[in-house]
Amino acid sequence: MSTPIMSAVEHGYALIAALKELRASLDVRRDQLRVDAAFGIDMRSKDKVEPKAAIEIVQLEGEAAIEAVIKGLTSVALEPEQHVKETLRVPGAVGLPWDLLEVVAQTNEMRKGMRQAMESLGGEMERRKAWRNILRAEGPISGKQALRLTQVLINPTRLSFFWATGSSVKRYQVAALRAELIQQLPDPTDTSTPYDVSAVPPKSVEMTLKTGLNLLAHLPMDEYVAIQRPVRPHIRARVDFMDLAGSPALLKSVLAPVPFVYDVATPPPSIKPLGDYEGLAERDFQFSHAKLDPEPYFGPLNVHRYLKKAAEQNE
Repeated sequence: MSTPIMSAVEHGYALIAALKELRASLDVRRDQLRVDAAFGIDMRSKDKVEPKAAIEIVQLEGEAAIEAVIKGLTSVALEPEQHVKETLRVPGAVGLPWDLLEVVAQTNEMRKGMRQAMESLGGEMERRKAWRNILRAEGPISGKQALRLTQVLINPTRLSFFWATGSSVKRYQVAALRAELIQQLPDPTDTSTPYDVSAVPPKSVEMTLKTGLNLLAHLPMDEYVAIQRPVRPHIRARVDFMDLAGSPALLKSVLAPVPFVYDVATPPPSIKPLGDYEGLAERDFQFSHAKLDPEPYFGPLNVHRYLKKAAEQNE
């Protein structure tokens, strides 16, 4: 009888096999691909995301562009220089024969199935176990690359690439946040509070989680808090296209870490290329969410209280 973890692992095996087949098909039909744009981005050399650092873009051409596009559409393996938290990014645009577009769409459905299988697992520890099982069979892979979808476009007329930055804010009730953090502990069944951290390694994930849980226990369980994190500079595109009725239509902001694909029989779209990322100035990177206390309640997890609640506590 298949367990949820086994099901997630089997989804992973099937997806990786399908992507290898797609890679082989694209390789033997390189002359049928029309690369309208491909942008090369070096891997960052450090684990830590540095939103203020500049990023140089290289516009690829010829065989280099074809190889980069194929890798962007199919690769889940970690490159030798790739940190486990880094993802391969190959924004661009490529026309494919219709039958290959159908295969890309099929792999998208498999990616969705794998994501659902992973999300159905009980907690973070079970998901890690599933990924470890896949890694043992397939070697080092990037989970984010495995799960991200390829955008299949119909009749695109213009693609405008740009960098997006900012921060993400996720709102939680304290009780819900505690429950989520407990699931990430080595022993999620241990719900004792306060946690004894005397024997926990000082800079470990377990120490961060248990210290955060101990602090959250001092707040009302029905209070709302927020986790705000800086968003790594990421690539998006404005997509102009003709809808099925032949009328102009627009998608204002679409994630674009990998090439857009569309029928090679359609005319090449006009493309505004992705430029270098100049980095954020210090003033642009300051905390800006007006409803949150800019001083984190627990910095290592980026937990902030809402200003009204923080003020009431201090009265």
